[in-house]
Amino acid sequence: MSTLQPTVTASGTLPAPTALKRRCQTWISSYIVRLAYDNKVAEWVAIALFLSGLLLWDAIPVDWVIARWSLIFHLLAGLIVFPLTTGLFWVAHRRLMQSSDKAFLRKTGSFLDVIIGGCFVSGLVLTFLGETGNLPSNLTADAHWLSGLILGPVMLVHAWRYSVLRFKK
Repeated sequence: MSTLQPTVTASGTLPAPTALKRRCQTWISSYIVRLAYDNKVAEWVAIALFLSGLLLWDAIPVDWVIARWSLIFHLLAGLIVFPLTTGLFWVAHRRLMQSSDKAFLRKTGSFLDVIIGGCFVSGLVLTFLGETGNLPSNLTADAHWLSGLILGPVMLVHAWRYSVLRFKK
């Protein structure tokens, strides 16, 4: 005799763990579909990172007190908030971009993929290795601020119809 439990009970219903798992999977997939269209939080996080990053740029003279708090905010937002908001939006949005029949949105979306990836990776390198003043760290810092400067306008052009910066009448 087998000691294994049947996967479906005699009444035809799924056992509680399987039903709960299916409910969770359904909720997660519907959340990801909704998230692909909800850009507001992701855009606000990108704007906040852009502005806090500008305060860290050497070309803009800022008091050390402001720069220190801007750096702390920029690091925490970039390491924690960005992946949980903009990163999740980006992952959910990928399916939309791949199936879009609008060539302009596909091209700018692909360009944004490269820019966001470069900015995030260079930011991680700067976070863990720092800007030490040698050539590799200077190149990484330059790649980070340059990709950040390019990211803002490209993102606005890509999503202007849905941007939080667009004033609605």
